[in-house]
Amino acid sequence: LEGIAVTLYTPSDDLAIASLEKMGIRFVPKALKGGEIVESYDRNRRDYRQKKKVELDPTLIGLVKKKKKKIKPGYKKKISREITKRNQEKRRIETKHKNRVARKAKKQSF
Repeated sequence: LEGIAVTLYTPSDDLAIASLEKMGIRFVPKALKGGEIVESYDRNRRDYRQKKKVELDPTLIGLVKKKKKKIKPGYKKKISREITKRNQEKRRIETKHKNRVARKAKKQSF
């Protein structure tokens, strides 16, 4: 059978919808906004979400991953401050380099 079916469902119906999807029935999420049917987000978006990987310096990896014998107050804040400090230094170096290249290009154009 081919065709289009419109179904309104609640979050409690998720198990039934999952079983129908296993049978091969495809659901396209839509939403009612302002009296119109518009595209909506996938209801299983959390299942497919991937955690962002932040690359750290080898010194910072030691701070973050190392098992502490005695945990001091504010150690997480100290680590996060160090990470932001390193990121800020990287950004400053990049902007200095970009500005230097722009100055050289301007000097070359005369």
